[in-house]
Order: sequence, then C-alpha cells, then structure tokens
Amino acid sequence: MPYDVECPYCGKGQEINHDDGYGYEENDIHEQECPACEQTFIYTTSISFYYKPEKAACKNGGDHDYQKTMTFPPEAARMKCTVCWEEKPIGDISGNLAKKEAENEQANPADPICGTCDGSGEIPCPDGFAICRECWGR
Repeated sequence: MPYDVECPYCGKGQEINHDDGYGYEENDIHEQECPACEQTFIYTTSISFYYKPEKAACKNGGDHDYQKTMTFPPEAARMKCTVCWEEKPIGDISGNLAKKEAENEQANPADPICGTCDGSGEIPCPDGFAICRECWGR
C-alpha cells in the first residue's frame, strides 16, 4: 500500500491524518506524530491538478448526445449532453420548442404541446416530455 510520506526519523510509511480537513492548507506548516517512533515531524502541502483533454464534436458544430437526467422529482428532469454536460430543459433539445408549439397550434389549437396528452398529466408523452406544458401546473 503506498503511503503519503515516510517519517523523516525512522523511515516508516505514514498516512497523513486529514481529520476535520487538517493538513490541506498550502503555504502552512503542519505537524504529525509518527506512531512507530513517536517523534513529531512537520510537513507542507502542495496540491496539483491533472487535466485530461477530450474531443467534443458537439462544441464544434456537431450534435449533442442529450440524455434525460435521473432526477427526483421526475418533473424536474432535464436533458444533459453525455459529452460536454451541457443541460437544457426537456423539450428544448435542439432549440425547436417554439417551432413544435407553432406546428401543434396549427394542427389543433386545443391540443397540448405533445399532441397526444389528454391534459390529465397521467399519459406519458411519446415525444419525451416529462409532462406537456398544458399539464405542467395541474
């Protein structure tokens, strides 16, 4: 098992004790007692970052890979791109929500946005909406 440090007195491997967040502050001197030789040693902390670049075609004109989030309550779910993590409201995946509403309004002014909802909010929407806008507040 790799250890955080070796005791500067006896050379035994040590796990730095970070109880209550102690020892994470950079530019401070921290101390810890070695359980093997019972000597107190000091240490400083240096935090480094690792970056992993990845291609994101959706940020360069490609399509996003939106998936519905697993959210509670389900009505609060959103669509989230699995590549770049961009989020959008359900029903506004490609920015065509206004177009869909206009088409639906022309087809039948009394129909809710999804076109198949009965207005009760209990019939699942086949277009992927958690609940249509007409049923949202009910």
